[in-house]
Amino acid sequence: MSFVETKHEESPNSRGQTVVTKTLESFQARPTVSGGKNLKYTHSDGRHVVTYDTYRNAASGEMSVEGSMSQEPIETHEDFKNVKADEWKKWTAWKNNPQDESLAGWTPDGSRSSELMRKLHRWFSKGITDYLVPKAVVRISKLESSAPNLAQLGKRASPPGAPNLPSGANWLMTGATGNKVYTGENQFEWDNSYEYTSSGPAGWDNEVY
Repeated sequence: MSFVETKHEESPNSRGQTVVTKTLESFQARPTVSGGKNLKYTHSDGRHVVTYDTYRNAASGEMSVEGSMSQEPIETHEDFKNVKADEWKKWTAWKNNPQDESLAGWTPDGSRSSELMRKLHRWFSKGITDYLVPKAVVRISKLESSAPNLAQLGKRASPPGAPNLPSGANWLMTGATGNKVYTGENQFEWDNSYEYTSSGPAGWDNEVY
């Protein structure tokens, strides 16, 4: 099919991509476009005109940031990060059954408990069993040449350009999606999105993640 490209413009968009706008004209038949976006077609006086957009990738993409608060057990509060493992075992046993014989009379508010454990018990006695932790979710969307890379899914990973987190906190990749889209030039790219979730003040555990 014979057609003439009468327009070719390029401009950036908010997703870090280059939008290529093309216009094709033919007096024989409607020019064929495979997968172009925002396609417009007119036919007048024997002239077929097709205008459409394609997208070229850029290193960065579109980023969105959402902040919220999540409810976490009071035991995970930063104030108690130095409680010893053996005392945590006693605390757990005491919460399940204060009369547990394995405690041998140990109580979280007794003289055999650490100052931190006694503080935890005071909070717990006041009904403070949970607290709110700041949480942020970052989503990055961009066009790539292949399906989304899942190598970091479920692992600690820092999204490029993301806001700084409080000391000790870090990021975990918690989601990835991809949609295969045609560029309009008999080729295709992937419209991929990646999601990252921030941790609490202690960070995502390096033995788990």
